[in-house]
Amino acid sequence: MAELNHAQGSGSIKSENPELREAAEQKAVLASKYYMQSAEQNDIVGLHWIGVFFHEGFGVAKNIPKAIEFLERAAAKGNGQSIY
Repeated sequence: MAELNHAQGSGSIKSENPELREAAEQKAVLASKYYMQSAEQNDIVGLHWIGVFFHEGFGVAKNIPKAIEFLERAAAKGNGQSIY
């Protein structure tokens, strides 16, 4: 569910059409919810993506310290993207 909502939300989040932008923002919030659930279970993919979301402010409020926390946890589990 996280991947699906992430993909559907990313394309239109900056749309000038308010209805498309609102729908994309709702998808972003859903994606962040599902990735957070994965991260809470110490899942490497969830840890990585919720870290990215906190870094970008995608579906959650931008929070660099939290982004670093989650990306470091994913990196410690071996996620190469998180290390980068």
